[in-house]
Parts: sequence; structure tokens; C-alpha cells
Amino acid sequence: MTEQGKAIGIIESRELLPLIEAGNAMKKAADISLHVVRPLGGGILVGVISGELGAVRVAFETAGGGDPHGEIRTGVYSNPSPEVWALLEQTAGLGQ
Repeated sequence: MTEQGKAIGIIESRELLPLIEAGNAMKKAADISLHVVRPLGGGILVGVISGELGAVRVAFETAGGGDPHGEIRTGVYSNPSPEVWALLEQTAGLGQ
């Protein structure tokens, strides 16, 4: 399902606990949807969030503020193409 005007946020870490802490803080700070946390391989875990662009940015600012050791990396993708949404639906469970 394509969601026009939305942003996707991808968050990754080598440990589960920082992702859980970040997810909790992000959900409390901004109106975002948490979709999935999955292993990517090589010891990397990835989480996917979505929401309005400003909300995703606020969520990641909140998550980064609680990460003094640089264990979390984030990326924000504004108004992704339908193909990107479809890829995330298939691989990350977005929209389920």
C-alpha cells in the first residue's frame, strides 16, 4: 500500500536493546508507526518506522539523543516511490 506524503525511517544497530529503547522513546515523542525489527545479517538489526516527515525526524532526533555511544544509525526517506514501499512491504513487513 503506497502512502503518499509519508516518510519512511530506517534505524539500525548491532544490539537489540538500543533499538527497543529507541522505539519506546520514538513512539512517546512522535506520531509514528513502528513496523518491524529484523536481523539483516552481519550482526546488524534493522527497524522500520513511518509517519509524516516531521514526525519521523523528531522520532530519530529523540532516538539519537539517547544513544551516547553511537550504536544507532538512522535514515529518513521522504515520500518514497511506490516501488520502495512495495519492497519494504515484501521484506520488512511494512503495511502489515
